[in-house]
Amino acid sequence: MNLLGRHTAISHLADGRMGDIPLLAENEGALPPLVIAVGDARRVMGAAAVLRLEPAVPIHEVALERGGLRARGRVHMLLGLFRHASRAVPLLVVETQMGMPATEIILREVLAHCRRSYRVGGETLELDAVHVVRAGTAGGINAPGCPAIAVGDLVVADFCLGWSGTLLQTMGGLDFSAPDAVARFRRHWQELGLEFTGDGRYPVARSWPPLVAAIAAAAGESGRVCHRGGNLSKDSLYAEVDGEEFVDLCRRYDVRSTEMEQLAIAATAARLGRDGMAVRTALVSAIVGLIPGAAFVPVPDTGDGLGPIEAATLEVAALALWRAAGGGTAEPEIRHAC
Repeated sequence: MNLLGRHTAISHLADGRMGDIPLLAENEGALPPLVIAVGDARRVMGAAAVLRLEPAVPIHEVALERGGLRARGRVHMLLGLFRHASRAVPLLVVETQMGMPATEIILREVLAHCRRSYRVGGETLELDAVHVVRAGTAGGINAPGCPAIAVGDLVVADFCLGWSGTLLQTMGGLDFSAPDAVARFRRHWQELGLEFTGDGRYPVARSWPPLVAAIAAAAGESGRVCHRGGNLSKDSLYAEVDGEEFVDLCRRYDVRSTEMEQLAIAATAARLGRDGMAVRTALVSAIVGLIPGAAFVPVPDTGDGLGPIEAATLEVAALALWRAAGGGTAEPEIRHAC
């Protein structure tokens, strides 16, 4: 896989500085196949307590100690074991930062270091793909005739649509104004096995259905109100100031949330799949504002930098990955290593 530069701590630790780092050492510096992607460093560091990860290894801090400031990387990364119902699975929580340009750079590099087969304490977890759940915050979109979404609800995306300068430039060329830029993008997008809306207006990436089902089940188990529908990924946060277009997307395509990263995650997964690395993705969002209405609503802080809505989203994402790791069984399937 062609990577331009090294932007995360794992790219430096994988050079041989694993030493006695829990989980990394017994996997030759590789990352696990279960990944939660968040936009904010505070959510990464809060995840240790919220998910009760043991051990909880802040990879960026270890890299700083062992390789200096350059080795620390640009983002926070937390590695640990998530335990539920007497079983534990290895889990990575990684900060993508905000927006599709950063997300594409960070996740492409991180996923290059993930392995579907992962050793934990003399046992090996075997999966058919790397699984990535984006656990983020979003604006909820309401329209007449649709079930009402409220601040504090969760939305799990069956699909994601949108437009992004990042993706258009990657697949359509540097010149956005070129007459054939969108046509080139469309061709490359469909070559990756991705779709467009029926009217041809928006590129679409569908979430992995078993992972969506796992998120919905996890939300139900946690008692959270969870909606299903589409998500819009966009480049401009301030596009939300004018809500009428978002309401039209809700009416036209059943888009119920909007954020700024998932479409890039899905495109990255599709590219890796083309190159022989299976990656399954899904999105669960905590609704922190409403369109039409207040795009952002202040939420209480738990004291660790996370609001209760954000904490619940992390819990649901972790439990969904735990479920997905079991291939649909009640508990993850872990086989003994040879």
